[in-house]
Amino acid sequence: MLSAELVDVLESGPSMLIATRDAQRMPECTRAVGVVVRGPARVTIFVPRAVGARAVANLAVEPRIALTFSRPHDHRTYQLKGTTTAVRDASDDERAIVESYRASFAVALDVVGIPRRVTMRVSTWPAVAIDLDVTDVFEQTPGPAAGARLS
Repeated sequence: MLSAELVDVLESGPSMLIATRDAQRMPECTRAVGVVVRGPARVTIFVPRAVGARAVANLAVEPRIALTFSRPHDHRTYQLKGTTTAVRDASDDERAIVESYRASFAVALDVVGIPRRVTMRVSTWPAVAIDLDVTDVFEQTPGPAAGARLS
């Protein structure tokens, strides 16, 4: 389900946002600060604890989640939808993943005019790890294929 191209975009330091909803179906959008591909249809997403409390609370009620990620320099964009299988504190060993993502994201934003020093000030730790079983993948790059489900 997660093609090599899609994994390349995920690992390139894209802008990443997760969407959750509460019991009343009110949406919540939170920036993700790292991701690890665990298999052909499984990822772990990292969210800063400082800004992720509502998203985490939402996942306790409604485990469905969407992750949208986009490369700033060319707007190559995808959306993953799926079901959360676990929410836990990110381990000290996973901190390197989050820090590596922030550095890659800083490079990606620098290319479009946001200085690295600005992005490197963004708080990313401590983080929450969200394990996601991917059920759907969508093309979201602006253009005629936007919204198309990928096989």
